Amino acid sequence: MPVLGVVVTLAPEIGTCPGGLASFTDAIARTPGVAMVGEPDHGRLPLVLETEDREGDESVWAALVSLPGVLAVDLAFADFSDLSEPPSPLQGLSS
Repeated sequence: MPVLGVVVTLAPEIGTCPGGLASFTDAIARTPGVAMVGEPDHGRLPLVLETEDREGDESVWAALVSLPGVLAVDLAFADFSDLSEPPSPLQGLSS
């Protein structure tokens, strides 16, 4: 089961629009495989992604990136230790 620690960078308007942050955190709470592990701080929000396999991991990542107000999703930690075949460090790169 892949476990990723990520930091989401939010657009400034998320914190300044009335209800913007609440709406965003509600969207996060409805995203399967995502857990909030802290409060937003200076426009950055720490999350944990926990999925059954690499495909689920990629799907959740894509869902986060597509949320309105997300400027970036940065990987802080990744654990694939319980997968039978760890991902190649070059997976997804084209030549």
